[in-house]
Amino acid sequence: MRINIERVSWCINNSSQRVNRNQNVSSTGFKNLDNLIGGFAQGELVLIGGRPAMGVTQFLINLAITFSEEAAVFYFTPYRSHASIIDRITSSLTKIPMDKFVRNNLTVNDTITIAALGSNKAFNRIHIHDSCINSMEALKDLREKVIEQHKLKFIVVDNLQELCHSKIVSKFIKELKELSVDCGLTVILATEINKAVDTRNGDRRPQLRDLPKNKMIEELSDKIIFVYRPEVYRRAIAEEGDSTTGLVELIVAKNKNGKVGRAQLKRDSSLTNVVDL
Repeated sequence: MRINIERVSWCINNSSQRVNRNQNVSSTGFKNLDNLIGGFAQGELVLIGGRPAMGVTQFLINLAITFSEEAAVFYFTPYRSHASIIDRITSSLTKIPMDKFVRNNLTVNDTITIAALGSNKAFNRIHIHDSCINSMEALKDLREKVIEQHKLKFIVVDNLQELCHSKIVSKFIKELKELSVDCGLTVILATEINKAVDTRNGDRRPQLRDLPKNKMIEELSDKIIFVYRPEVYRRAIAEEGDSTTGLVELIVAKNKNGKVGRAQLKRDSSLTNVVDL
């Protein structure tokens, strides 16, 4: 049997390329989600959508914490204060209930535990920007400042509606996608979905048609994931017959390089945490 040298060479080269691509994929920190999509890759723009009270910010913070174990994360939040995000991150890492931060009811042991985070490498890798002023320009400045200075690998943006007027959404989405590709970053962008979901009869799980009316949002996103909590709509029993209390569904509605489907998580109401179910 004759060996096709060209074919062997092609297989070897493509095999090494697959290995390199796998090295550039980061775990989400959720086994159920990773099993479905394999993680988030460098150069990807990932859209996270949901209605208010679904826990989108909670999910983003958990992602940021996971990513910070690997590299620096830039968390962009023009409508939440720096302090509130720090409190949520601290609560998640220390397992101190958020209620203690809100009521300023921390014990001496709590403050000692929190102080220990000062030497936590992952905690110090999360860089938060909370200004609404010139927010678009601040994101553009990342290319020259934050990325090089901190060896940035991840950007989390919460959320699209607070960042820019609807008339310039297309331009903003394009810039984020270009930023992810040009700089080898994973960009996570949150967006609110249309409120028609709240009054829809039957299944209220979000769908691609519930995204804001802008074709660039769906077109340029490599992955689109919706966060859905059935108990918000007073659906006490899931399809499988289990209780929906604390249940969080991640609905992968678009995945350019893989499968779509659902991953189930569990929400801890006392902490800023979601975990695998």
